[in-house]
Amino acid sequence: MDAEELSRPQAKYFFYYPLVLAAAAVLLWIYPTDLITAVSSTIGTVVSCIMMWEFLFTNQVIRLSRVCAMGLVIGYAAGTLNSWLTIPRGEYPLAAAVGQTVPELANGVAAALMGCAVLLLLGELLEKPVLTRAQPLVITGGIKRLILINSAILAIAFAAGEIHQGGMKAAGAGHVGILAIFLSFLLDPTAILAIIALLLEKNRVQQALLGAIVIFLLLLQLTQGRMNLVYSSLVMIGLARYAGYRWSDLSIGRIILIGAAIAFALTGLVIYQAFRLAGNSTSGQSISAEANTVQRWAAEGRAWQIASNSSVQNLERRTLVVTFLSNLLYQTRTKSPAYGADVLLQSEIAVPSLIYKNKPTMQEEDLASETFGEFYPDEPNSLFTLGAVDFGIWGVMIYPIAVLLFVSAFLRLAKKYLTYEMSVYGIALFLITAMMAELELTNYLIDMRNLVTFAFFLYLVSNLPSFRGNREEMKGALAPR
Repeated sequence: MDAEELSRPQAKYFFYYPLVLAAAAVLLWIYPTDLITAVSSTIGTVVSCIMMWEFLFTNQVIRLSRVCAMGLVIGYAAGTLNSWLTIPRGEYPLAAAVGQTVPELANGVAAALMGCAVLLLLGELLEKPVLTRAQPLVITGGIKRLILINSAILAIAFAAGEIHQGGMKAAGAGHVGILAIFLSFLLDPTAILAIIALLLEKNRVQQALLGAIVIFLLLLQLTQGRMNLVYSSLVMIGLARYAGYRWSDLSIGRIILIGAAIAFALTGLVIYQAFRLAGNSTSGQSISAEANTVQRWAAEGRAWQIASNSSVQNLERRTLVVTFLSNLLYQTRTKSPAYGADVLLQSEIAVPSLIYKNKPTMQEEDLASETFGEFYPDEPNSLFTLGAVDFGIWGVMIYPIAVLLFVSAFLRLAKKYLTYEMSVYGIALFLITAMMAELELTNYLIDMRNLVTFAFFLYLVSNLPSFRGNREEMKGALAPR
């Protein structure tokens, strides 16, 4: 099938899946009980698992709206179900364990399910795919050079102590500097493209080089967060098919490869938690200081126990991200929302401090606290909470699709005007961003800013006299092989 035929809306994404999610939401609105909260969350979890399987192994096109809806259902429905099953609370409902009423928590889950239904429906009808099987992803020599350049930058940053557990170093006073954001921008997409390049590479020398790069990048990812590692792995599996790697041809070697990747991911989650706890005891010093603490725990024979016990406790409550959304929607029933102030705030935050010297230092939680007269500490932000702060339930329905259509249009422009390599990099970057439920508008805007800035930097470097010559032609479209 050609690209136009593949791009046509599929009934299951604009009708069947939205219908099931909407039915689960309506059921929960009608019967806002603890049991129906679990039932509706289970329905959402099943739908998200089916969508994830299709993204990884069967879909012929990639739409950001599909990926984002899948990530939001996982975050809000599967996360609620996990907490419902694991948080010890005796005979009390889940809402009581987090200080909310049962209808308040149920309303948040229902709104999230309905928001995902609307996102799927409108996204399938309005968004053009960012990638199709008719326009395969080609790992060019330029992409391999990009992997090498990015890895070298990250290696230098690591040697200079600019990378530590949980993220890149802050610029001071709690501010995340341009360098820190740029280094974070480099890591995950580079790891994805490096693994895909390694899977497809036939040359033994380049296999060895790419293998060393992949090991280095994966080790760095272990220190940057559980979600980074998990979602990067999922995006890599999905994108590899579009580059020509066939996961269905299961040989013994591929089974071993998949098993090793799963074992690495699971082990990595525990190792990350160990570094996170070590970071607390070393007051956020470099990775080497944290590694020394972990090594001391290992010598005492208790490193694995400390990390695994903390991981289990963290997974019980950390997945209940719906509480912030639930409370925001509860507040908007009797109080006026921010009417666009959150969008303006997050847009201003994305502007570099070098350009906007006096930009706001407040976050979404601060704005919500001022707007509703409540106190919100660090909360799980998302496109849903962005909409809820600004326009309540209507914002939850409209904001996600508006943001995703905007980002999809940006990627089409990048495909047209930037190099082929940077357009592919942008696809990998925004797939990770869209899949992670707890990312807000600021993250999308910063990713756009960084992609354009990095493309301009590479353009300047490639046009230096010493870099000129027989350079490989770079097209601004995903041309087939």
